Amino acid sequence: MQSAGVIQGYTIRIDPAAISFSETVMVKITLENHNDATLFEFGKALEEIPEVLDAYLISGDYHYLIRLAVRDTRDYLRLLREQLYKLPGTRHSKSSFVLRRLKESTIPLPTLATARRILQKKMTNFLPRRWGEEQTLTSMPHATTLLGFVPHPNLPRYCHCGERSDEAISI
Repeated sequence: MQSAGVIQGYTIRIDPAAISFSETVMVKITLENHNDATLFEFGKALEEIPEVLDAYLISGDYHYLIRLAVRDTRDYLRLLREQLYKLPGTRHSKSSFVLRRLKESTIPLPTLATARRILQKKMTNFLPRRWGEEQTLTSMPHATTLLGFVPHPNLPRYCHCGERSDEAISI
């Protein structure tokens, strides 16, 4: 998966509160104009602010949505005055403090139930019917790579062969 570019790297997750960044602020920013120079300079300036965790160019009334990590309201006020108000091309901003994080995820990975359905469907679609018996997932090394992971103990241990001919599984 690394060589295919699916895995882009590895990270360590640090609890922000453990290093005194206990507040998250979402900031919407409107720019004076949309020309390439303004967008470039704004993006370049955002990269220099360590408290900026994420920045998105968005559609709607605002142009950017930025997620910040700050220590407290005073720290945010300092950041606002010293850096955010000085970003090139900024016309207007609107901030909201996050009261509680309900969910955090980097990508929409399937739940165990969804992974089970995907694996069953892939196995049914690719295995030759003529085997005529159930095959264990552990006896088919290629089965563990269909979704890029080793099957969890709760995944089905058997699958029924599908309608395909003698074609081999190619991933």
